Formats: sequence, C-alpha cells, structure tokens
Amino acid sequence: VAGVGWNFKAPPAMLAPRTAALAALSKAGKLSAVRGPHTRAALALATPEGVPCPAVFGDPALFAALLIPKWQSLRRQPGGGLCIVPHADDLRLRHNSSAPDLTLVPTSAEPLDFARRLSRCGLVASSALHGIVIADALRVPSAWLWHQQPQPAGHSFAEDELKYLDYFAGIGQPASRISSVEEARAMLRAGPAPRLSVAALVELATRYIGRFPFGHVCA
Repeated sequence: VAGVGWNFKAPPAMLAPRTAALAALSKAGKLSAVRGPHTRAALALATPEGVPCPAVFGDPALFAALLIPKWQSLRRQPGGGLCIVPHADDLRLRHNSSAPDLTLVPTSAEPLDFARRLSRCGLVASSALHGIVIADALRVPSAWLWHQQPQPAGHSFAEDELKYLDYFAGIGQPASRISSVEEARAMLRAGPAPRLSVAALVELATRYIGRFPFGHVCA
C-alpha cells in the first residue's frame, strides 16, 4: 500500500476490519507511504494497537510525470487561461462554470487527456483533490477552490477538508484556499507560480521511491 489517504467522512474506528488488514500489511513491510500526516494519525487511532506507518508522504499521482513515459513529454504551456476542475459531486460548480473566459475540465476525463488539458492552463482552480495533485505534478499553478454553497435539490457536496489539508501537509506546503471563481480570476491576473519547485518534487519522489517495497512487488 503506497499513498493511501483517509477520506475523513467516517471516524477511523468505524473501519476497523479494513485497518486490521492494513496493520498486517504494515507488519509485513508492505505499507510504505500515506498521503499525509493526518492519515498517519488516523491510522494510529484506527485499532487499539494502532497501525504503524512510516512518515513518508505524498499522493502517488504527484509523481506521474516523473515515472510514466507517456506523461514525461507533458510540459506546462506558456500563457493559458483559467481552468475549473469540479469534484464529481460538486454540481453547483459544474453548473456555474460556463463563462467564456474559463475552461471546465471534468475529473471523468481519461487520465492522460486530463493531464494534457491541465498542462495548457494558466491556473487550475479545483474542488477535486486530484485536480490539484495533477496540476502540482505538471508544475501548473493551482488553487484549492473550497466553497460551501447550497447544491441543487437532492444533491450534496460534503467532502471533508481534512483530506485536502492532509495532502498539503504531506508535501510541506501551506493549505491556502479560495472560495470563488472570482478569486481564481484575480489569482490568474496576478501571475501565480507553481506550488512545487522541480527540486522539491524530486525530493518527495526520492523519499517515496526509497521506501517502496520493490522486493515484495518485483520478486
């Protein structure tokens, strides 16, 4: 298990049967990393004995452009406009992001196409965690678009913010967020920078790969 992350919609104790399996993997040296320190803390509380986990953090998708050949040719394009990536359940953002000065990129897109489209953006504003992660992987400026607006009747968008805070803490970056598309437009006009330098991305990947149990996987 590498890069697992708690979604924080349920308390850790409710998932004891699954965490027992994680504990067994950990004892066998097969739990090599988690998304961030909040997930690590949740695993410590998930069973009476706790699930031991190394302090190696990061979402696996963060390293896609370093490890997957088809992604290695993707480069951030100069210029580019505002791209909105709504969470799959974020119907409010999906239905109100049709202005001519922005591009809507759904998370349902095929992964390589999703990444290619994000590489053309000047700023990615996302209520989906992996919109942020993939933008960081490609070193495209991104913003966590966190809003709590009413959803259309019969629908809800109830992601727990700890999932996002877990990711940012895992990569050692502040968890700054915006609450509207208007704020995203202002960020784009100000000329945002990528969240991670190449050196920081390589350092994270080096620690991650160094802890990966290749003996179990490749034997």
